[in-house]
Amino acid sequence: MRLLLSLVILSLAAAAQTPGLPPDYAAKLAGLEQARRQSPRDPRVLEALAGSYAMGGRHHQAAVVLRELLPLEPSEETRLRLARNLAWAGDSGAAIETYEQYLQARPEDRAATLELIRLKRWRGDYSAAERLCNRLLARHPDDAAVLALKAEVLHWAGPRKRTARHAA
Repeated sequence: MRLLLSLVILSLAAAAQTPGLPPDYAAKLAGLEQARRQSPRDPRVLEALAGSYAMGGRHHQAAVVLRELLPLEPSEETRLRLARNLAWAGDSGAAIETYEQYLQARPEDRAATLELIRLKRWRGDYSAAERLCNRLLARHPDDAAVLALKAEVLHWAGPRKRTARHAA
């Protein structure tokens, strides 16, 4: 019985690891890290390494590499990848700043705007999240996803506004 329980626990632990990594992921990652040591300013190497780190769920390391890549090959796509990896790494302050920089150049990017709204909502910046929702709704007033997100923002903002009024 203990053996069966141990096997179940081991299989659950294995299933909890990042799914879908190729069997040669570790070897390819090691090769990219070696290539980075040999050519630390090669944009192709940095691009591939950041992608591999992100694929493996190592978002902090991906963000470090993307920060190195951005000055070498400035692009809004790289900036957006950096923002996403910062968010996934838990650095929401830097992620918000990077999303805002990206959206200055690409204000029409609905998906990135939604990601920023969610980050601001999570951080408790409900007013900014609501303003971003309103900006999207000005272009597409019947956007169901944005309307639902705005409802969430207003729902979570409500108790804090009432609490602040009662405390004053």
